[in-house]
Amino acid sequence: MYVKRYRDRKKIYLPEVSLCQLEGHSCAGCCINLYEQDDIITEFLTINTKYFQSFFPDLKTVNPTFLQEYLRELKKINRRNSIFLMYNCYFAGFIDGEKAGCLVHPLRLDGVELRDLLSVNCVPYGKCYRDILWHEISDINKKKFLSMVKNNNFLEYSRNIYKLIPELYVSSEIRQNHYYDIVVKDHGIQAGSKLKKNLDLILEFYSIEDKSPEDMLFKYGELYLEKILKEISDKHNLFLTAIDLPEYLTRDGDEYINGERLYVIFAPSLLNTNKTIILGTGYNNSKEKLSCNDINTAKTISFLILSMLKLDRRSDINYLWLFSGGEKDIVLPLRGPSYFNDLLKKGFYTESKTITTDDILIYMHFDGILRNNIHSAVDYHIPCSQIYLTDIEEYYRDFLYINIEVPFSEIAGMKAIDNYFIDLFDFKNLSGIDNILCSILKETLKENTPLTPDNIVESCTQIFKDIFGLSEEEKNNFIEKMKENIIEKIYNPAREIDSLKIEERLVEKGIFLKSSHGKKSRFVVTTHKTFTDKFFQLLINNGFIRDKDQYGVNKGFYPFACSGIPCVCISGSEEKGIDGDSSKFLNSLSDYFKDLENTEDRNFITIIDSLDEE
Repeated sequence: MYVKRYRDRKKIYLPEVSLCQLEGHSCAGCCINLYEQDDIITEFLTINTKYFQSFFPDLKTVNPTFLQEYLRELKKINRRNSIFLMYNCYFAGFIDGEKAGCLVHPLRLDGVELRDLLSVNCVPYGKCYRDILWHEISDINKKKFLSMVKNNNFLEYSRNIYKLIPELYVSSEIRQNHYYDIVVKDHGIQAGSKLKKNLDLILEFYSIEDKSPEDMLFKYGELYLEKILKEISDKHNLFLTAIDLPEYLTRDGDEYINGERLYVIFAPSLLNTNKTIILGTGYNNSKEKLSCNDINTAKTISFLILSMLKLDRRSDINYLWLFSGGEKDIVLPLRGPSYFNDLLKKGFYTESKTITTDDILIYMHFDGILRNNIHSAVDYHIPCSQIYLTDIEEYYRDFLYINIEVPFSEIAGMKAIDNYFIDLFDFKNLSGIDNILCSILKETLKENTPLTPDNIVESCTQIFKDIFGLSEEEKNNFIEKMKENIIEKIYNPAREIDSLKIEERLVEKGIFLKSSHGKKSRFVVTTHKTFTDKFFQLLINNGFIRDKDQYGVNKGFYPFACSGIPCVCISGSEEKGIDGDSSKFLNSLSDYFKDLENTEDRNFITIIDSLDEE
């Protein structure tokens, strides 16, 4: 189906969806969270519909300007929190009695597409990936589906599309597979776009011969990881524990994090001791449900598998290998490592021993190693919250920690907020200047934050200083229009934000510290410097190169260091170097552990800004 895009009247193709409105049924799966309660969804859609009909009695009056005004007023009437609105759209409603759908779909607006201009969580040009499966299943199964949904209301029908269509696409053996459930229960757009690929991947995995571990991990990810760990534990008398993360940690709205399990391999010492060394990494890719699809991750996991077999282990130490799921998630990072850290605090039982945080000599975290012979140490980690951060909260955190050398009081508040709106604004929308001048203006405005009407004019004037071919009147007209645009799109919205409230929320979410008299400070969680330097010296002796130190964001060692466990984090480099030698890396690790002793240094939290009252 071709529609006209409102902003340029260009004809574009909109994929047709058979299941969306089929034989009297209607599906709203793309518009709402199907895991939400029925009464909440029905109420939400009912209010949306009634207000839309009262605001737009004539659909010919619908345009982006009126829709933005409509949205502002609707939000006052149909109040919902930001998490709810990530998965439920204000333009979802009832379009014909009890049939659900999009209130501003092009079929209702004479073929005009304007949803891409609206500030809602909508992907108007996206495909329905259950519909792709629908066209692949047999006519017999299509009839079977229609008979099963015959008396469904719109919510029942929507849920059955998500549940039954994949079931009819695969065999009964695949339906009983753990990974089938992992794939189909995630209703997010990213997971949905790879639904068929992942279902086919499961089928393919159980019908092929093994290749090298690195190749298998790259393509099949967790499918192969679980298989190889089971084989190693059985063959080498090691203890494998697969831990399912609880659903409250893995689900957000209608989406699930990638990597819902922890895999723990335990090699007990020959002596009766609880002293333990942990070697860990994350196995999941934030963009992939099953595949690793990342050469750095595949190489790292392959090395840790090799170390289980060939590491020269001490007889007086337990060794534990941790492969964390839920580490590299965009919205909810570090869920896997944090959960295992909580288990350690309570006491993690493995066979005959219960290991706690006090028993851990060191946690060594590996991230993207051995792509070449160049590696970096992560010397500190910025705070990571287990509670969802909004876009502006995440930006505020990153802005203050990226500029960690600048005092808190000089960079917080309106300076950070102005930078957020400057980065949010598309400077290409300013007429009269090219891409180069757009970049210059953006950087000039950032240098002048906090913004004022006067320094906005100064910034706009500055970029025209060396421009020739324009009269002074033309320059002044451009400057005036640019100033008005910047004030409307950046300056005014920023002044509507209360930075103190953002900071208070970030204190509650563990991003800042706050003293008893209200002063706020940043803090970082550090790795163990002496342990790190000693290991790197061994690597250097074996021909590796130490690149400059990094700071960590969403690295798996963070929750362990917060709990007082000495940590070392080794990160691979994207720089060009010779191939990393896994044997030499392994020898360095074996030599390192030979002389490793317990440390009394168990505090790795460093306060950046003094909390003392001035």
